[in-house]
Amino acid sequence: MSPYISIAPIDSLVHENISIVINNLSYQNIYKVELRFLHKTGTYRSFGVFKSNVTGCIDLSKIAPLRGSYAGVNERGLFESLEPTDNVRYGGYCNCTPPDDFNYLLMVIDTKGRVVCQKHLRRRLKHPSVERKEIETSFSTNDETGKPKITGTVFKPPGDGPFPTIIDISGTGGGLNEQKDAINYITSLPYTNDRIGFQGVSFGGTLVMLFSTKFPKIKAVCSINGSFSMDEYSHITVNGVQPPIGRFSDTGEHVRFLNDLMVYADMVRNIKLDEGAEFDFESSSSDTAFRFVSALDDMSTPTIYSTNLLTGILRELNREVDVDFVPGGHLLDPPCFPHHPMVYSNIAGTFQTYGGETSLHGKSEFDVWERTVQFFSRHLGAPTPLPDYLRHSAKL
Repeated sequence: MSPYISIAPIDSLVHENISIVINNLSYQNIYKVELRFLHKTGTYRSFGVFKSNVTGCIDLSKIAPLRGSYAGVNERGLFESLEPTDNVRYGGYCNCTPPDDFNYLLMVIDTKGRVVCQKHLRRRLKHPSVERKEIETSFSTNDETGKPKITGTVFKPPGDGPFPTIIDISGTGGGLNEQKDAINYITSLPYTNDRIGFQGVSFGGTLVMLFSTKFPKIKAVCSINGSFSMDEYSHITVNGVQPPIGRFSDTGEHVRFLNDLMVYADMVRNIKLDEGAEFDFESSSSDTAFRFVSALDDMSTPTIYSTNLLTGILRELNREVDVDFVPGGHLLDPPCFPHHPMVYSNIAGTFQTYGGETSLHGKSEFDVWERTVQFFSRHLGAPTPLPDYLRHSAKL
């Protein structure tokens, strides 16, 4: 009988645990198990070199690689340690809009370089029963230009609700003057309520702190690697006026490059705050809970300094604070997203280092996701359990 791969489930959500077992190999021989993530931006790769046991089996839940892109017994290790191959644009980002399925090819290769067996598998960013609806609407009538005031995507589970509701925003861009209408819009829907959560990563993690001081409907806030203040690169306005910001040194003394990549964290750590640039947490709702996710190796934001500074202020106000210090770099995405050690910054006009070791960063993505879901569940209510779906064959 030829070697074969067993994957269960072969069609899964990105955060779910899956089993990978290779059977009918030559016993106590060396094999390379290689995972290829086949994405529209290019191919990402991880691998482990294993020695089959006396029954000719490699079970990733029981055996550590002799060497590879991750170490130790870790069934998720291949998904946590994906790195870009040469066909991924240098400095590019593995985006997920729309949230297409993640498709993979798992190969088992012998010492002569022959592929002895292979199998496709699928991991989903979106449960099939969740409705995805793109929004572009003039919910507010105060836009004299007539252009849409709200642009985004709504993900709605099956049923009538009301459901726990979270607004998620990403990094650099946008304008604060649009966000009030987005909050009013989402809470006006028949399947939501007036208690919402807000999550942001990078610049979005900074914005959610600012939003919490202005909108009492926000009852749970999660900032992932956000800063302690807006800065000169923010380019946001509140009712057409730029709010107080932090300003960079005119001398450029804190501009530093590592392997030709800009270390933005050093510049941010040393900004000088305009009067009123501090977040006015006294204006936030007294029952709003705060969560900070801070990557220990972040080289884009001084996230440890920022978290310690902001949590100290919040605790003096007797606010509930949850802190998660984890290994990793700047962009802590949902599970299975490849690590981005550096990305080209349109605003800075250069390549910017994000820091982090790939496999540790990937593990943190899984861990942070679960703890963030628990945080929002405590403060907004548990999400509605979704029914299992038909797990299709992953042949592509």
